[in-house]
Amino acid sequence: MPTWFRRTSRAGLCSALVLLSVPIPTFAQIESQGHGQLTIAVGQASAPFGNIATGYADSTTSVPTTTAHSIAWRIMGGYQFSDYLGAEAGISYADRFTSNAPYLANDEVTSTTTISIVEAAFVARIPLATWVRIDLTGGAAVTACDSSFGTKLGNNLPLGQSNPVHVRKFGAAAGVDLEWRMSEVWSLIVGDHFYPGVGSSSTIGAGHGTVSILSGGVHIQF
Repeated sequence: MPTWFRRTSRAGLCSALVLLSVPIPTFAQIESQGHGQLTIAVGQASAPFGNIATGYADSTTSVPTTTAHSIAWRIMGGYQFSDYLGAEAGISYADRFTSNAPYLANDEVTSTTTISIVEAAFVARIPLATWVRIDLTGGAAVTACDSSFGTKLGNNLPLGQSNPVHVRKFGAAAGVDLEWRMSEVWSLIVGDHFYPGVGSSSTIGAGHGTVSILSGGVHIQF
């Protein structure tokens, strides 16, 4: 074997051993194991409920889907049983998705929908940098979708339809949050959470689809 090849191979092997002996840097994070967690956030909820009044006025569920928005808040509490994994439960509430639609000769049907969500989930907290981490949430939720209807001129609503309309569903919950740690106790947090299959595709006045809540607030560790 040529001398130059043996020297080159030996040098390459030594370089590889040196690189392997250098510790790979890891992102440190504030100790979380064994701590309670509390998140309080407010923001905007979005849901495909913008045509609820149209479907109600026309006595049908076959109307185009349009997105409606509402103010929303979330309160979640839980326990961190390892540095990277915890569990939490809580409630979210979205107030007053509204819509309206022409009705009879010169009247309008108006609708107001509220959504309550009770959820339980696991949370994976993954450090991205010393003071920044991403929280991935997955679990289950019970959603309550409540819609009430009226007319602007006081005409009677379509005969035989329920008012208000209540729908309860059990389904999945998922979300992602970006957390900026300000101290060992509290953080700023912003994220988006999703709840598919809210409402009913077979009930007039219920609406149906995925509700999302984009919110920001504070996360407290105690």
